Order: sequence, then structure tokens, then C-alpha cells
Amino acid sequence: MGEGFVPNNPNPGWGLDRPNPFQPPTAEHRYPPAYDLFFPRRTPSCPRPGSTLQINRPTTTPYEEFVGLTKEERRALPHSNDMKIIHEGRPDLEVGFYQSKFKVGDHGAVHDLYYTVKANGGTKTEKTDDNALKMMRSIVDMPNRDNVRWFEDGTYQGGTDRGFEAIHIYDLDKKVIAVFKKSTGKFVTTCELTAKEDAELKATGNFGGGKGWFSGQVKNLPPQQTAVNKFESDVTGITPISPMDENSSPGFTPTSSFESDVMGITPIDNSQLDNP
Repeated sequence: MGEGFVPNNPNPGWGLDRPNPFQPPTAEHRYPPAYDLFFPRRTPSCPRPGSTLQINRPTTTPYEEFVGLTKEERRALPHSNDMKIIHEGRPDLEVGFYQSKFKVGDHGAVHDLYYTVKANGGTKTEKTDDNALKMMRSIVDMPNRDNVRWFEDGTYQGGTDRGFEAIHIYDLDKKVIAVFKKSTGKFVTTCELTAKEDAELKATGNFGGGKGWFSGQVKNLPPQQTAVNKFESDVTGITPISPMDENSSPGFTPTSSFESDVMGITPIDNSQLDNP
């Protein structure tokens, strides 16, 4: 490549004054500045869609303070979509948008959001604004359900170095919990409890941190059958359609399932079409 290719102006465009991640570190091996036009650097303020949780600095928060915040502290920053839980006789709580969007990927399934099943058996819900808002509305509605219990003097991961005092709202029918930090009233997490976790919560007010909690065992498993699903299966004989595994393709469409379960028609599996 001749020298005539290199622009005389060292800064002819917006991208040329920004470091290039592909640029060799030593001066004698550096590419011509024009390469920056083709490989502009991605900055932290412009992440790829879905790669990171975009959190904007509030105008009331100084820049020096904002950059010093931990990820957890940043997710607790205010957002215009934050929601409140105000229930007579109970502490006021807040369901933050940033924290909800962070949690919806693993825990949206227990709030009836669409999910796929990952290779490790855990659920995955897309981290979109819409899904975060749907989960938030579900959490805000929890105190209005028929069979709900509050734990105002509870703990989260009690007995560990990560434990703290918490307020829990627990749906006894669905076995779904919403955890709030007692000192701030802010939403922390939500999930479906196992039988062991359910018994511990009712006996001690603590959720999480027990034996095997930090073992890497998958905790966001697909939701257990609800009362409605059990009724359909046991009484009507209709098997509810499960969400699709992200690594598999469905053998039957919902229509085919209806034909098989209700009308007694057995549809042809797609794999059979490939065989003569």
C-alpha cells in the first residue's frame, strides 16, 4: 500500500481520533490512520444490542460518583419505569426497572413469560424492556393474590457472607417468591421455591444460602405444573404444551397437539416425511 493512500489530514473523520482495538501497540507496526474508518472502536456507552444492560447516569448523580458505582449499585439507580408496591399495613416497596431487566432472563418463566430451555436445563427469557415490564407488573400484583404470605422480618441467603435482612412476598399456590432488601425496600430477585426451600422459608423466614446453594446447581428450572395444568391433565386428559427447548425443533405444532389430544387424530411427525 503506497503512502499516497494515507490522508494528509490526520483527523479527517470522527473515527480517526479514537484508538483502534486492532491497532498494533508499537509505533513501527501501526496501521495507517485510515484503518480506523473501517474498524471504529465500540465504546462502553454504545454496547451491542443485548450484550450488556444499558444504564444511564441520572442527571442528579455526578459523573465521578457514577463511574465508581458497582454493577449492583447501578442497577438500583432510578428509572422512569420503576414501580411501587403500596399495600395497606405493609412496608412500601419498589420494583426497579434495571434490576428487573437484569433478572428477567433467568426468572421471567415463573411469571408466565415465554421461555426456552438452555442446555443446562435452566430457563431463558429474552431481556427486553417489554418482558421486564411484564414481570414487574406480575410482582406488583402479587400482594393482591388470594393465597399470599408476607415475611417482613426475613433474611436472604442468611448465614452466609452475602446474607441480609429481607422482606419476602410469597405466593403459596405457585411457590413463587419476590425478595426485597429490607434496608432500602428495593427488589432483589424472584424465583420458584423447591419443597425444601418452601419449608425453610415458612419455618425461619430465610430464603437462599443453604447447603448446595453455591454449588453451581441450576436454580431457574422450568416452572412446576400449575393447578390449571394439573386439572387439564388429570381431568380433561389434555396434556399442556410445554415451551420449546432452544436446541430442538417441535415435532408437532399446537394445532397438531389439539388434533391428537382432543380429536383423536394422530398427525404425521415431520421426520416421517423424509422416509419413503
